[in-house]
Amino acid sequence: MKLIVDLGNTNIKLGLFKANKLAKVFTFSTNNYRSKELIKFVPSIKHLSIKEAYVGSVVPSLNKKIINEIKKTLNINAVLITPQMFSCIFNLKRFNLNEIGVDILGYACLLKQRFKKAVGFSYGTATFAVAVNNEEIIGVVIAPAIDEGMNHLSKSTEMISFKKQSNLLIKANFGGNTNAALNAGSYHMANGFLQSAFSYCQKHYKINRACISGGKIKNIALTKNKNIQVIENVILLGYNELLIK
Repeated sequence: MKLIVDLGNTNIKLGLFKANKLAKVFTFSTNNYRSKELIKFVPSIKHLSIKEAYVGSVVPSLNKKIINEIKKTLNINAVLITPQMFSCIFNLKRFNLNEIGVDILGYACLLKQRFKKAVGFSYGTATFAVAVNNEEIIGVVIAPAIDEGMNHLSKSTEMISFKKQSNLLIKANFGGNTNAALNAGSYHMANGFLQSAFSYCQKHYKINRACISGGKIKNIALTKNKNIQVIENVILLGYNELLIK
């Protein structure tokens, strides 16, 4: 059995892979892990027969803690996944590997292995899209306006009730009050980003497959379009594709 850790800005995900299939996922808050005494998450899987471990991280300050804890508890030297490792999958010569996150590369790896040509959208802590054409990563689009706008609004009193909405899809109409207007704005910004970037990829790169992931996908119109697919745990799955290549 193989352990893969996806160390993200919001959550830490532990993926257990058996015969290269994702068997179990444990999720923990990154903030809690950072600010409190180390959460002893590894002992919960100590009894399992884990032979190898890998860590993909966008939070470098926690890398050593995670790797040391895996070593101490499981007696395994965890391998840190680096951007350079993806050179066996993609031609990365035009990219600055010090700037591109391994999570984006992991997502791209999953797209390439499953679909060959596709664009993947992530609605997580950051909102981005990555487009792949076989061995080429066409590029990445980051949508800072969505994330910065939502972070700013989340500090306002009007957003208190907005944040409690469980289904933003029914709030897509123009609102008659501040709360309804914020729900509508969130919906249209997130969905507009998806439609615009996907249409661009279709027109310029003949890419007709899209993948959506992330905790904020409730902000998106999930149509019955068979070419748009929701996939959970894309980063863990992408890391695994890299490791079995």
